Amino acid sequence: MPISISYSNREGVEIAGLHLKNNPNQYQFQHNPSLTYLTTTGEELSYHFTLYGDKKTKRAILSEVVSPHAPHIKYSYETFNYKTKRQRICKRELPDQRVLKLRYVDEFTSKVQELISPSGKNNRMVTTHTFDRFKNGYDRSCKVKNALGEIKTYH
Repeated sequence: MPISISYSNREGVEIAGLHLKNNPNQYQFQHNPSLTYLTTTGEELSYHFTLYGDKKTKRAILSEVVSPHAPHIKYSYETFNYKTKRQRICKRELPDQRVLKLRYVDEFTSKVQELISPSGKNNRMVTTHTFDRFKNGYDRSCKVKNALGEIKTYH
């Protein structure tokens, strides 16, 4: 984990930076999985994590970001590939009932099939984008269709 990050202009003068407020050891992180950075202006930027897995394969995944000048963001995950019990993001929540849900092709992959958000009448959850993947030999493409029916193809 980085202890500090600096941003410099073209002349090499630091214009902004983040410095880790507390550098937790492994035991401390297991009991309070979070990192807090101080900006050059003294404000705090916090990252909170959720731990999953057993003792051998314990992993940390981002669950929340608290920033002084950006919306508070929460992330939710679901287990997929029940053999390996890996996690994949299923929802991102922002203030004011702004949410983005992800629906996947199946329970074994991390390929997104649909994006769903409160874009319908009276903030009803509706599919805003669908993803269709195609493979022809080595040529692969993805057609993305938005809620208005517009289609873009990516190769």
